[in-house]
Amino acid sequence: MSNIDPTLVRDWAAVRAKLAELVETTNAEETDTPAGERAVLAERARRLAHRVDDESQEVEIEILRLTLGGRPYVIGTAGIVAVVREAEIIALPGSSGPVAYLASWRGRLLTTLDLRPRLGLPAPATRSLLVLGATAGEVGLLVDTVDALDTIRESEIQPSAAGGTAPGGYFRGALADATPLLDAAGIAAEHPEQG
Repeated sequence: MSNIDPTLVRDWAAVRAKLAELVETTNAEETDTPAGERAVLAERARRLAHRVDDESQEVEIEILRLTLGGRPYVIGTAGIVAVVREAEIIALPGSSGPVAYLASWRGRLLTTLDLRPRLGLPAPATRSLLVLGATAGEVGLLVDTVDALDTIRESEIQPSAAGGTAPGGYFRGALADATPLLDAAGIAAEHPEQG
């Protein structure tokens, strides 16, 4: 008996006591009446209820860090269906708008946007695209690179000067370091799949 650590014995005693308490609570909760079930659920809710501090209530947003025209941007992942690094794309002859390409994706043609000319950015050769989901279908968005997955707090999003002057609903705001936050849902809704 001298080889047994006394703290271990105390821990086992606490475990046994907690187990006995759980068995007693479970036996007391067994009931077949609706009123009894409501009482059990109310008691469980009371036990589980605790105050959550304000910081932990803040909404976190998952984002992708990317580049467009050699400049950094971020976009929320909620509206992204897929990231395609080596997409097969073809240019649409005579296109002057953001709908400039078609991409082959999952056995069909996907309307693909290039926002760089509309944003006054150079358009380096790229075959990386984000597939954005919309209620009318998916659209592709050409990007230079997809760099990293990150998380930000909702409170970190600030109004963007670029958002006020940019066409359509392309921007949701900017981060504290002035990195523009693209609005995936706004882009996809403005340019729904066209066939």
